Amino acid sequence: MKNLIQTVQRIGITVGIAAAMGSASIATQAATPHTWDFGSGAGGNGKFTSPDRRYVSSGGLGVTISGWYGSDFGTGAGDNLNNANGALRHWSGGLGLDRSDNPHTTDNSGDDELIAFVFDTAVSLTDMRFGWVEADSDATIMYQTNANAGFSGLGSTSISGLTSNGYSLLGNLLNPGTGNSSLPGDLDAPAPAEPVYSKVWLVGAYLQGVTGNATRYAKAWDGFKIQTLVAHRMPGTSVPVPATLALLVFGAWAMRRRVSS
Repeated sequence: MKNLIQTVQRIGITVGIAAAMGSASIATQAATPHTWDFGSGAGGNGKFTSPDRRYVSSGGLGVTISGWYGSDFGTGAGDNLNNANGALRHWSGGLGLDRSDNPHTTDNSGDDELIAFVFDTAVSLTDMRFGWVEADSDATIMYQTNANAGFSGLGSTSISGLTSNGYSLLGNLLNPGTGNSSLPGDLDAPAPAEPVYSKVWLVGAYLQGVTGNATRYAKAWDGFKIQTLVAHRMPGTSVPVPATLALLVFGAWAMRRRVSS
């Protein structure tokens, strides 16, 4: 009986160590920044995105991208968004849509264009940089309000209908150029009190249908290429590292062997 009690105590210590390691791993992974380079690091100039449009960060977190366009003006105002994956490419300056209105950039010179980023798990965007801008570079950043919901595309909503169909506005960037933009600190709006996490993020050339025609955004049409994104994983979404699982398995094996002997 004494040996059994000692074994149980040892297993308790082992499990405690494993739990502590698991918690530390989750905290570390949540605090680790993940960076995606959609410029030269994505494979060159004027190329299509990867066949499945999926890219993996410096820290091993995946994101799948898709392109969309719609109109806030004229006869197309209020029509549902259209998929533009066939025009989605990356250049040395970053991601853009190679459409006829203004090739190569994510822009609003004709239709309003945006790119959806669907991450493997909920993240908070913390930095973004444009590698190329043309005319002006005002940008609208939105996120799916249900942080862990899946993504079924944007073809069932218009630009002006995004906020009533599951998306929230994080804010707008006021002509940031090619310098790094810290999010939400550099947004032209009060920063949220807490970090915002979501699996789905939208980055578009200034979307008037979402935020209105503010005079400070009306200097010129906006066009840019999205070169880098930096994000942090939502705390508590990581899986314990294999070493932690190994400790648990070893503990169970040790207890079984002690009891059977």
